[in-house]
Amino acid sequence: MRQLLTERLPQHYGISKQIYLPEQLYTGQFSLSDSSACISCKTQFTDRASCDEQVMYIKTGIQLHIVDFEAYIRQFSGTALKIKQHCDYMLYDENESGRAIAFCDLTCSAEVHVEPNPSDSYSLGKRFKAFEQMKSALELLLDVDLLNVHILTCQQKLALFGWREKENKTEKKDRAEESMEVFGVTPASTASVIYTDTLVVGYGFIFIQIKHPTVFEWDKRI
Repeated sequence: MRQLLTERLPQHYGISKQIYLPEQLYTGQFSLSDSSACISCKTQFTDRASCDEQVMYIKTGIQLHIVDFEAYIRQFSGTALKIKQHCDYMLYDENESGRAIAFCDLTCSAEVHVEPNPSDSYSLGKRFKAFEQMKSALELLLDVDLLNVHILTCQQKLALFGWREKENKTEKKDRAEESMEVFGVTPASTASVIYTDTLVVGYGFIFIQIKHPTVFEWDKRI
C-alpha cells in the first residue's frame, strides 16, 4: 500500500514531486481525533477546554496502519491533481488471512447537525457529508491502476463515520428524530453502531456509524 500511494498514484496523475505517507501503526486499543477541529472548538467554546479530544475508539489484535489522509492529500496542493473533498483517515491492515481497509471521517457535533436540517449550512447533515467525503477519497484512489486492485481485493471494505455527540441543551432533537427516517435507521441515533443500506458507497464498501464512546472492533468481520 505504501508504495502504491507514494509512487504509483503520483505517477498516474503526472506528479513528479516526492510524496510521503503520513501513517502510524497501532495494535490494541487507541483513539482517533480531528486535531484541527478540536483546536477550533476549544478556542470558540472555553467551557470545552478540558475535553480529551477523542472521537472514535478502535481495538485491534493485529497491526493496523492509520494514514492521516488529510495530511497525505495536502501534499498535492498546487499540482495537477484537483481534489474537491476527502475524508480524515484511511485505515488498512496486511493480514495474510484476509486484508481489510476503511475510510474514516469524524465529527464532534450535536445530533441536530448530524441529521438533515434545513437551517444548517449543510442541510443534508454531517453524516451525509462524511459519506460524500469518504466516497470521494475512495474514488480518487480507484482511478489508479494496481491501487484499485489492491483496494477492491480486500476481504473487508468499510466506510466509518465516527461521531462524538456534542452536548447542546438549547437545541431540540425533534427534527433530528424525524429526519432519521431518511436514512432508514431508528430515531435519535441511540444505537452505538448503525449500519445503513441507504448510504451506499458502492464497490463492496459498508457504511457504518460508530457513536462515542463505543469501541469499534477492527478484527470482527462484518
